[in-house]
Amino acid sequence: MKTPYEFSCEWARQRFVSFTVEDLKQAYLMAGGKMEGDGSMWGSVLTGMQRAGLIFKHPTNPFTTVRRPNNKPKPINVWISKEMRLKQQKNALGDKTSLTLNFGTDV
Repeated sequence: MKTPYEFSCEWARQRFVSFTVEDLKQAYLMAGGKMEGDGSMWGSVLTGMQRAGLIFKHPTNPFTTVRRPNNKPKPINVWISKEMRLKQQKNALGDKTSLTLNFGTDV
């Protein structure tokens, strides 16, 4: 099994939707990973990925609320992968003059 950091880097590259640490933890467990301790190491995993430029905070929705069964609701970061960010930038810079509308009628 890969380390949590290696797994997270690979998993994030394949994501073209935003995600939270809770999504990442769930994917790691489903892939057969084992949680060690209280799970606080995920903060350092995400920090390392952010410093390496592999993930970024969501530009328009950087936080959401997580509800754990035995805790109060608390805010957590929402992340996007580098690949998703590049795709968003490419779409934003795209050729807007070639926009066509299809209203479902045959012409």
